[in-house]
Amino acid sequence: MFKRASVVAMVFILLAQFGFAQLTWLGNTKLWMTGVGQMPNRDGLLEPWQSVSVTTQTNPIAAGQRVFAVVTHNHWQTVQEYEFSFDFNVGSNTQWYVVLTAPAGTDLEFYIRAQASNGDVRYDNNGGQDFGFVVRRAPVASSGAILQWFETDYRTMMLRLPEVVRAGYSAIYLPAPQKSGGGGLSVGYNPFDHFDLGDRLQKGSVRTQYGTTQELQELIRLAKRFGLEVYCDLVLNHADNRASSAIDRYPNMIPEDFHIRSSTNTTNTELDFNNAPSFGFGTLNHDILGLADIAHEDGNLARTGAFNLPSYATFNALDKPSFVRQPLVPQYYPGGAPVAEDVRQYLSRWTQWLTNGIGFDGFRIDAVRHTPPGYFWRFGRQPGGSIGQAHLMPSLYAANPSIFVFGEVYTSSGYELREYAKTGMNVLDFPLKFNLDNLFNSSGFGNISQALSNGYGIDAGTGLTYQNGGAAGHLGVGFVQSHDQGPPYSNNLAYAFLLTRPGRPIVYYDGNNINPSDTGHFPRPGRFDSLGQGSDAVVRMLDARSRFARGSLVNRHTSNQLYVYERQVNGQGALLVGLNIRGDSVDLPVTVQTTFAPGTVLIDLGGRKPPVTVGTDSRVTISVPHNSTGGATNNGHGYVLYAPQAPAARTDGTRPVQIFKAKGGEVIPFTQRSLPSGSYASPSSFEAATVSERKINVRVYTDALGHSAVVKLDAGMDLAGRAMLANTPEGLSDGFVPMDRLNPGEFVLEGIDLKVLSAGLHLFRVRVYRDVGSRPAVYSDFLAWFYYDPPRKGMLIDGDLTDHSAPVYAQVRNPSSNANRLDALYVDNDEAYLYVGMAGRVDLSENLTNGMALYIDLDPGSGRGVSHFGTMDDDSGPATRLLSNANLTAPSGFGAEFALSVFRHSSLHTSPEAGSVGDEALPFTVGAQAGAFRLSASSPRVLSGIPARIAFSPRPNKTDPPRGLEAAIPLSALYPYGAPLSEGRIGLVGLLLNTGETGITLAASDARRGTYGGRIPGASWVSNQFAPTQSNIVGDPGSFSVALQSYLTYNLRYATPVAQDHILNVDVQRYDTARQIWVLECSLVNRSGSPISGPVRVLAEFPPGVEALNADGLSPFKYRHPFWLLKESNVAPGERIEFEMELRASDPKLIKPLMRLFSGKGLL
Repeated sequence: MFKRASVVAMVFILLAQFGFAQLTWLGNTKLWMTGVGQMPNRDGLLEPWQSVSVTTQTNPIAAGQRVFAVVTHNHWQTVQEYEFSFDFNVGSNTQWYVVLTAPAGTDLEFYIRAQASNGDVRYDNNGGQDFGFVVRRAPVASSGAILQWFETDYRTMMLRLPEVVRAGYSAIYLPAPQKSGGGGLSVGYNPFDHFDLGDRLQKGSVRTQYGTTQELQELIRLAKRFGLEVYCDLVLNHADNRASSAIDRYPNMIPEDFHIRSSTNTTNTELDFNNAPSFGFGTLNHDILGLADIAHEDGNLARTGAFNLPSYATFNALDKPSFVRQPLVPQYYPGGAPVAEDVRQYLSRWTQWLTNGIGFDGFRIDAVRHTPPGYFWRFGRQPGGSIGQAHLMPSLYAANPSIFVFGEVYTSSGYELREYAKTGMNVLDFPLKFNLDNLFNSSGFGNISQALSNGYGIDAGTGLTYQNGGAAGHLGVGFVQSHDQGPPYSNNLAYAFLLTRPGRPIVYYDGNNINPSDTGHFPRPGRFDSLGQGSDAVVRMLDARSRFARGSLVNRHTSNQLYVYERQVNGQGALLVGLNIRGDSVDLPVTVQTTFAPGTVLIDLGGRKPPVTVGTDSRVTISVPHNSTGGATNNGHGYVLYAPQAPAARTDGTRPVQIFKAKGGEVIPFTQRSLPSGSYASPSSFEAATVSERKINVRVYTDALGHSAVVKLDAGMDLAGRAMLANTPEGLSDGFVPMDRLNPGEFVLEGIDLKVLSAGLHLFRVRVYRDVGSRPAVYSDFLAWFYYDPPRKGMLIDGDLTDHSAPVYAQVRNPSSNANRLDALYVDNDEAYLYVGMAGRVDLSENLTNGMALYIDLDPGSGRGVSHFGTMDDDSGPATRLLSNANLTAPSGFGAEFALSVFRHSSLHTSPEAGSVGDEALPFTVGAQAGAFRLSASSPRVLSGIPARIAFSPRPNKTDPPRGLEAAIPLSALYPYGAPLSEGRIGLVGLLLNTGETGITLAASDARRGTYGGRIPGASWVSNQFAPTQSNIVGDPGSFSVALQSYLTYNLRYATPVAQDHILNVDVQRYDTARQIWVLECSLVNRSGSPISGPVRVLAEFPPGVEALNADGLSPFKYRHPFWLLKESNVAPGERIEFEMELRASDPKLIKPLMRLFSGKGLL
């Protein structure tokens, strides 16, 4: 036996020496999405957290073989090698494996090299194509429901945000915001001027259908305060209809930016929707329904003749027209410097501006399948033509790494969906939509489990992942209906599934402004009860989703008519859902296995069935109601949403969240507040408190299931010296602050300081947890809304001028129209503000652009400042255009350093959602309708805003009580280096004018576009309504040049040091260890026999290093000493007033103040 083995070994040695192969073949290579299934050998799609397992085989089985993947991430500029590991032998082959990963945004390619110990080498390069896959940059994972909110103006949306939060949405998605071909009537899908969101007179209106640029930004600001994200539709594929807007009259684009045949033949072919295959020439390059198609590819594939560019444009290296598109508006450009761009760079800049300038958190991109994928993100081997630069998605992720983008790819083609998903966007889940329509239009005869119960898997042909009837939850954005598509008949059941399925869902809502039966309307009618009007069905589904539809989905029962599934967190039950498609009157009972703990009581959150108890074997029997009601066969409520019982409000009517004054403990009451409604629904309401105290306590009362509680103020902040929680299980308590537990179901957080809040509407969200040990969290949220309205010193700003003293000027010129008047000018000041009132009104007709302006000179007579108002050239919004386009020369000796401007009857403050005027605010960088601005001849195109509080209440007739524009401007903003110590004077010129806009755009061939962009700067029409009267102006000067003759002078008021005998004392000095601050308990005693005139304030001087925490303000003089208001009215003889100073200082020796007492109104 030994001799025979030796002979065989010798034969093998001899054969090897004479070239017997140790490696004859390498192949049978396969790519597998690790743990999921087989992928295509190239061009598959991976999420950043996923990996690819590669298997390959060699022949023969022989010792000494090694196998490598030769990998590139940059199209073979550099390579890396990864060695395979032995897997197993199969037949005469050896199987090998390696796991490959790559960072997001990687186009990974590789081939395989095998080598034997004798030097034999074999390759597998996938038939010359190489292997590969794309790891896409994916939107941040989120499961929160999105409210698609159309057919409603921004102002109404802002007022109704409490309903959105209460319903349980995490984001709102708005229509396309830009000015479109129909002006104020357009839904928004035919763009005309991308950067006009409702602030220019174009297409017959300033406003869009939804409002103005300022109103949009106010809506976004408030939504973010409440923790809501805001998305909008983004129309990038096309512009307006060719019949509506001439192709050479777009303000920021020229004909050669579009798919046209030549500069002399600017037509294009209309898309045949019956012949629009994936990435077909017509699909990508033809007009859709007459809408001018933008050329996103290098060059222009529709071109058949010469392109003769205007003089200001040139072709760039990629054969695209390039020019400076908006030379007069640096505010539209990152960094403020206009640069030349092709149309793709222009669109990318627009989206960055919408993100960073306007504040959108994400976008739904319209008509994606008609735009080449390479425009969104360039990878190798993409269909649709060459795109050499200006890729959209990388620029958006650079602007906001957390941005959420999803595209309308109207197809069920996995190949087409995959190619767009690669670019970094999620996709609207049309495969799910088509599936839901088929199933829920079947009159109860469809197979619900076959349609919806498929688990997470992959299509081996395309590499696209699917799940539960549609795209995978991390990839698709599901919907039942939209502005384009109506719902299936059994839409209640469709929503019950959508809102408890993994992934991001959309609920479409029209604000109850479209007749629900008008199914031919565009946009389509939305889900009527999206916010709870008429039914609580959707709100109950949203509650189930937000609290319990977490983790993975596990099927528990599948049959033709009944589908039951469980949502699990870490393998333990969180929600049990049953769906019954039967349209007759038969409920379907079923017993299913669960992973809930034995004895768990499950409550039907849908409100259809009684509670059930989980058995000792974790099985439970449920009865799923039939899907019909008396008036809705096949569209009843054939679902149950079972979840563990959570903490609830007490049954005795005790309010769950109560707010108390920190000092004295008095409860602050809540009152009912009405909300606007849609045209087809009844008004709603919500409860809110009004809090004027700076420090409060919050108490929470629930039933005995309440075990622990956390609280969040608005979108989250540190509270009462406690830091926000982070990295909590499932992130459920992130952004919250822990509360103290007093008893089961009773919690408190004391000493909440509201000083950091702006005035306006705010929200406490209290999350109360049940004690469930290590099982998935069970909790309930309780909301408490409150208006923060701290006491304000000084004049009330509300547009009512009756509280001012006599005007400094009364108009003597008769206006040309009673609708446009400047009747009088009022000026006053106290220790903190300059107050201005301009009585009158302006015409609000949509085709007019009227407003009021006031130029302010802080050193009248010197002539320093801006003396020719027309040299200002800020085109960023209506308020700045009012100040920029007037062809006026200032009176001799007058030079304006500041100006106040109000377009129409606009306001500016921090709380437009409240019934009262809030704190002062900076004007918006773009689209400002009102604001105070610093003027500078060295920066005429960018007027810097300063804080102001502005309100407007029009005065219908001159004989009515004085009303109009009213503003408070901080003196510290006017005098940043300190106000004059005495004898301060201010020069003023007020007027009524318009922005000078005509709505006319220059032809693309007009060479003036190189200087002005798409429109010539306006020339304001100026009325004869000046303050003061100009002796050389009797009638309206219109747009003619005018040299003004006179200005008004106002002498600043100063408070008076108190001369009466008085005592100011620091009675007690103590250290508050809880807050780590010093508290000085002080007192004032009037020892004289006469009253000290109010208001009475104490000014305190401290050495450097002391911070006054509770001062009422700072002196506007150079050193900005803090002051405290002791009493608005007089201090009587012998009267004693106690007050506290809260200070932060490292050395207690520093906190002994030098105090001085002042009386009367004015600077101190």
